[in-house]
Amino acid sequence: LAGKDASVPVRRAALAALGVKASKEEAALLAEAAEDKEPRIRSLALLGLGLSRQGREILTRHLQAKSEESQGVRCHAALALGLLGEEASAPALVEALDDKVVDVGCMAALSLGRFPAFAKGVEALSRSSKNLKRHTELRCYALVGLGLTGAAGTLPVLETGLGSKDETLKAFSATGLGLSGAPGAAKPLLSS
Repeated sequence: LAGKDASVPVRRAALAALGVKASKEEAALLAEAAEDKEPRIRSLALLGLGLSRQGREILTRHLQAKSEESQGVRCHAALALGLLGEEASAPALVEALDDKVVDVGCMAALSLGRFPAFAKGVEALSRSSKNLKRHTELRCYALVGLGLTGAAGTLPVLETGLGSKDETLKAFSATGLGLSGAPGAAKPLLSS
């Protein structure tokens, strides 16, 4: 991949470009790069696998790797699972909502937005968005993920966020409502 001796920026650019239309052979190169010693290389290799819609097992393993020294790699694994678009990825993303690293949970919340038919994911996003004991950032991303699902019955949860005293939570709730595309979503946005 742009030669093992190439600089990290050159290798990263090669990985990013490769993922968009990777063949099986190229996906094998991405899988190999996902094990690179450089975290930035691993991150982009994982995103490349997600874009190529290949490598669910590798992506899940990196997401769940608590020993991974770079939380960015785990965040990229969560995003890549969403890009992959396989509903079989959703249970690992639901589990990641409870990760000790808030950013990993946030990226999992965004990715879960890609799976509106996965009821357990929609329920987990709804619970995470309303749980006052959760980190505010995770609650915010759960609201956006919930909006991305466009799933039936999510409007009341998203509307509740508009009434929050926390301006950030309000803003993310409005974003979730806007992204939902659900009939009636514009009304609470325009009246808030």
